[in-house]
Amino acid sequence: MRPARSLALAATVLLTVGGCRGGASGPKVTLRYHSRLHHIGIGRAHKHRPIKLLIADRDIRIIDAQNGELIRELTLDPTRNYQPLQQT
Repeated sequence: MRPARSLALAATVLLTVGGCRGGASGPKVTLRYHSRLHHIGIGRAHKHRPIKLLIADRDIRIIDAQNGELIRELTLDPTRNYQPLQQT
């Protein structure tokens, strides 16, 4: 394994949540992890809002870029393409 691969990825990304595709499941963010695309559900309340993604390996925090509110925190499941919102 190359040394760069063994280090945890630490990144901050600023983007705006786009609209719904087909309106079925709400806004989502797409993230590439180990050459695979993973879609993370955000929720309709955050549509068209600027957000920040804080990424450290598989741990992801999604934060509102305007007020710093934590929107979602999750651990990426690499076996699933779509990371749905947890129903509480």
